[in-house]
Amino acid sequence: MTSREPHSEACSTPTNGTVAVSRRTGAQALGRRQFLRCSAGAAIAAVWGNGATLAADAQGEQREHLPRLTHPPATQPVAAPSLVADVRTDLVLDGPQIHAKALLGMIDRCVQLATRHTRSTEAWSSLLKPDDVVGIKFDPVGAESLATTEVFAEQLVSLIERAAIPRERIVLIDAPAGLDRTLKTQPRVYGWLDQESAFGTGAERLAAVLEQVTAVVNVAFLKTDNLTGISGALKNISVPFLRRQLPYLRDGGVPSIPQIIALPAIRTKLRIHMVNALRAVFDRGPDVHPDFVWELGGVLASVDPVALDQVGTDLLNERRDEAELPAIGNRDGHVSHVQAAAAAGLGTNDQDYIRILRPETD
Repeated sequence: MTSREPHSEACSTPTNGTVAVSRRTGAQALGRRQFLRCSAGAAIAAVWGNGATLAADAQGEQREHLPRLTHPPATQPVAAPSLVADVRTDLVLDGPQIHAKALLGMIDRCVQLATRHTRSTEAWSSLLKPDDVVGIKFDPVGAESLATTEVFAEQLVSLIERAAIPRERIVLIDAPAGLDRTLKTQPRVYGWLDQESAFGTGAERLAAVLEQVTAVVNVAFLKTDNLTGISGALKNISVPFLRRQLPYLRDGGVPSIPQIIALPAIRTKLRIHMVNALRAVFDRGPDVHPDFVWELGGVLASVDPVALDQVGTDLLNERRDEAELPAIGNRDGHVSHVQAAAAAGLGTNDQDYIRILRPETD
């Protein structure tokens, strides 16, 4: 079970419509669960309004020096916390229906917050070059049951196209069949590269699509996983690119998942990581069982996939605690392959070095 922390601390939020920045410092630190209870918005207007102020506040927070810990994580500079954008609204879901305009604004705001930019075009331009061929990597497991991938892809393609990258230069990877024709994106190249790539625990042929694209936008679901604890950003951009996958999911994906992501053919192309958390799976994942689907109505984003998966782990454990289910991960709330990715220098899973940015609501 994850260690329980006191919930008595008040959640401090600004009242001027700016961004709510979660912080944990010394004796004033919020417990992890209270840290997550500082809620995101419920009004669609708050999802994409007042962008300039939000980004300015995020930049101010980024400049602040954090308190030095006794043993600061070797993979994360003390003055540079990882930012995780978390945008939620109750209005994006209405039963089986998804409010497409609300989702468009949620994705747009997440990317702005995660990149500390005030405008959508600037945010995407900081991630992608005009001549890039952009691969959007989805999670196909449970996509039909969750029924959110198509609308998410449509809004994301629209935003990237607004950033001057035509949809003919966008490739959907592991998307539902036929969606590329519907959205008029570039067809994916299937198959495997001729030569194997070695990564420490093995050597495998990589997906040929990695040579087709020059940049990757990672879109994972928020799900538990019976083999790796969490099926999130790190898993979505590692083993699915291998011709053989199962051998590298043993032992919780350690050390294989970090080693695969570190391959130059993958790591050099990663630009931003998102979590489609409109509907999440809080138990018995990665497959979808209706009794364990959670209508979170959220989108998360970060350039740090380790921090993103750590926040996802905490969110899942918050929901599992409410359902009186045991926590995933160790007593500190750390899942083994996420911990290994942090140790490998792919990001940070130390909550003291993660800042969650949420649009403030009325």
